[in-house]
Amino acid sequence: MKRYWPLIAFCAINAFIILVLFRSGIYHNSSMEQDLSIFFNYSSAIVNGSLPYRAFTAEYPPLAFIFFTIPRLFASTPTAYHYAFIVELLVFNTFGLFILYKLSQRLCINSNVTLAIYTVLLLAIGPIVIYRYDLIPAVIVLAFLFAFSQQRYNFCWAILALGAMTKIYPAVIAPILLLYQLSRRRYREAIRGIGVFVITVAVIITPFVLLSPNNLLDSIIMQAQRGLHADSLYSSLLLLGQNFGLTTVRIHVVTSTPISVDVVSSAATFLAKIALGVLALALGTIYYLFYRRSKSTAQIGPFDERQAISSIINYSFLTVIVFMLTNKVFSPQFIIWLFPIVPLVTHRWKHVPWIMIMLVGLLTYYLFPLNYNSFYSGKHAMVYILLARNALLVLLSAWLIAWKNTVAELQPQKKISFIFQPVAVVATLVIITGSILCTQIIWNQYSNQISTLPSDTSAYFYDNRGNMYLQEGKYDKAIADYSKAIEFNPKDTEAYNARGYLHILTHEYSKAISDASMAIQIDPTYDSAYDTSAEAYWNIGEYDKAIAYSNKAIELNANEAYYYRNRGIAYKLKGEYDEAIVDLQKCIELSKDQSLTQEAQRILEEIKSIE
Repeated sequence: MKRYWPLIAFCAINAFIILVLFRSGIYHNSSMEQDLSIFFNYSSAIVNGSLPYRAFTAEYPPLAFIFFTIPRLFASTPTAYHYAFIVELLVFNTFGLFILYKLSQRLCINSNVTLAIYTVLLLAIGPIVIYRYDLIPAVIVLAFLFAFSQQRYNFCWAILALGAMTKIYPAVIAPILLLYQLSRRRYREAIRGIGVFVITVAVIITPFVLLSPNNLLDSIIMQAQRGLHADSLYSSLLLLGQNFGLTTVRIHVVTSTPISVDVVSSAATFLAKIALGVLALALGTIYYLFYRRSKSTAQIGPFDERQAISSIINYSFLTVIVFMLTNKVFSPQFIIWLFPIVPLVTHRWKHVPWIMIMLVGLLTYYLFPLNYNSFYSGKHAMVYILLARNALLVLLSAWLIAWKNTVAELQPQKKISFIFQPVAVVATLVIITGSILCTQIIWNQYSNQISTLPSDTSAYFYDNRGNMYLQEGKYDKAIADYSKAIEFNPKDTEAYNARGYLHILTHEYSKAISDASMAIQIDPTYDSAYDTSAEAYWNIGEYDKAIAYSNKAIELNANEAYYYRNRGIAYKLKGEYDEAIVDLQKCIELSKDQSLTQEAQRILEEIKSIE
């Protein structure tokens, strides 16, 4: 039992960080809770008998919904669910610490150092760990590495399949395992492993394919058609070009499922189209390098087993980084995928990836959530922060590609006193939290000086901060920001329309009509403004006007589900039920938003009960 005291101590430290520190005023930021609310809505629908992909469109793989639903079984309110979800993540985090402890012993590296590095990186990445579910697939990848260290290869394939059905990225590690087996001429073993992977995936996904094949396909297509994410490597280069006047791009907040922050321009559209090809080429190169190195070291001698484990760990880590960098979507939470693996990286200069991932975590937290509004505004400094974060990952990839492990690097390491580890962790905690407080002070000072910015930049800032306030339900603050945007840019149609929509939410329908009319006057082809007018008119009982404005909105954009929702409601309130049913069914057909689909279904049921 004595040998487990260091592990128990680090589990306690991690529990304090997750349950207390990340929820404290030092770290806590309410803008990160949006995904938890989505998880709660999904799990509530499942508990009430709805099936993912059949009853609602979703962006997540099938197994993710199990992890969303488990906390819901113990919590019926959003607040209670949030705590239950965090406890679930704590369980996985503890399991991850145990795996790291065992793997470090297997690799003959100091387990106390391994756990300390993990804890420091957890602090650096910050509370996004407990507001997203990405820690779960990250720990599943650790379980795969542990199974590999035990030479349980069929389990390795099954675990990777479970990971891919939770979050798609573990699937890119599967070729590494396959190539390892092929390089050792274990052909039958490889065939059995592929069979295990396919069967595991089939068992999980077949019920959804049988019950709702079209909706499942729609979910996959929805992911494939996503735009160029603002945090991606491609986007950071475009934004840098804009800073130097070489390109022109616009940051756009996508509020429909999947919620995203994208970069919009002709160059961004082109890069989004070729991103899949770039990703395939980059991963293919990594797989080739791994196969060549694995084959050349197949008969290295007595240290072959540990060297194989080390090689799988390092190349799995590299593959995930390359997948993140070449993907068109790079959300802040993707950083969580990296930090559990990096303490296991073996190299004479292994502190290099430790430091790099710590810096990547800090830079990511500085961007999200501390300065995302400033990033939306196109603030040059934030673009450089994003570029620095992505450049660090590129450099780390190059460093890992150049790596070549040797027998000497895998020899048992000198033990370090355990007393030193908690001291180091506490000192790091103080440094990181102090840095976070300083950045918050700097951000507050900057936020108070927005009015000194040029008018076009200020309007853009207020537009995007208003969007954030709208998503958080802070309507008064959102209206104030949209009003400021209009003050700086009187032709800002998006600000007029968004403010008009907020006036509908606050039941000030005449103001909503006025704002939507201004947007239409500025841009007669702005379809969303016609829809805002339609919603305002049916709310005050002017159904014919509502239908007329909806007709115009649909004429301009026939693929927007919300427009059919508003016209369907207007027809229902007017008593023209047949037309209402047609529109609401069209709304359901086009909708990619669970709440909108459920609302349309509820209204249809109301009409049927009336008839």
